[in-house]
Amino acid sequence: MQREYEALLEEERTKKSQVLIENATILSQISKVGSIVREAYDAQIDIDTDILVESLCIENQELRQMLGIANGTELPEEKLDPSATMVKHILKTDASSNNDITENTSQGN
Repeated sequence: MQREYEALLEEERTKKSQVLIENATILSQISKVGSIVREAYDAQIDIDTDILVESLCIENQELRQMLGIANGTELPEEKLDPSATMVKHILKTDASSNNDITENTSQGN
């Protein structure tokens, strides 16, 4: 009877060792998967950031073209004060609108 119990005990110890080894292997694999997921997430954030930067550069260029400063033709003082360029653009727009009104009024008379 003693030998039977010892044999069962040894069998249980062997099973326990196998389970512990399997557990360690699974934990290692889970750690690797977690690392890969973090890398993928970071890569996705980098891609999103790159797309955002690219779209902002395009928008910036379009705004520069709207303001007439895309070719670097602004005056030196306007380089120091970007609002001067905007004011100048608004004044040009208002002046051309007033000229159109004046021309339409004089043609109508």
